[in-house]
Amino acid sequence: MKKLEKWKSNQVFEAVEAAGLNPTEFDWDDSTDDICLRHRWSEAYFFFIGAPGRYIARYAAGDERAVDVQKFSWEALMSSVGLWLSYIKRDVETPDLWAELQRETELLGDAWRDAVENAPFTPNERADVARQLQELRRYVQDAYSLSERQLSDLDSKIDFLVDAAARLGRKDWLVVFIGTMAGFVLVAVLPPDAARHIVLAFLSGISHWLGHGFRELGSG
Repeated sequence: MKKLEKWKSNQVFEAVEAAGLNPTEFDWDDSTDDICLRHRWSEAYFFFIGAPGRYIARYAAGDERAVDVQKFSWEALMSSVGLWLSYIKRDVETPDLWAELQRETELLGDAWRDAVENAPFTPNERADVARQLQELRRYVQDAYSLSERQLSDLDSKIDFLVDAAARLGRKDWLVVFIGTMAGFVLVAVLPPDAARHIVLAFLSGISHWLGHGFRELGSG
């Protein structure tokens, strides 16, 4: 396995720390012919190719495309290392709302698995769903200062959910509700925790027929 000279690897170590990342989350990859540093929790990599006078940096991180750049000094190569590390930091600190939603869905699923059957809504429950969705609209509007366009999008989603309550069983409807609200949060570019707050705000309002588990989740 090729290795960087000690003073160079030390500079890389210091650059990782300076970027606000943990060096223990990086590994030198000994499975390649070139010197390669990989970030353990993502698919990010950085190849150190060449020699003094002509280095090549080959790297990728997060949503950035893979690039090859030629550098003529170690200092210039280290500037590419710093840029790569900034991409990693942005990637690891940017929440994956869909992954967070999946975790929330699994958590909520544990609660509704025993508390909710996939039976159709009764007419009174459909009316309750419609009323709670309108209250949710007011909550979201007040909490996030929505634009007219965002409000229009939210209204269309609420209309869709009201109609879906007449067609779907309770459990299926809840899955659709969570996905719809998560989609709204993404399109509206609301704060990362908005999907959780919106979902739990609604579930707390209908907890009287979903079961006590939701009341506990909504109180956290």
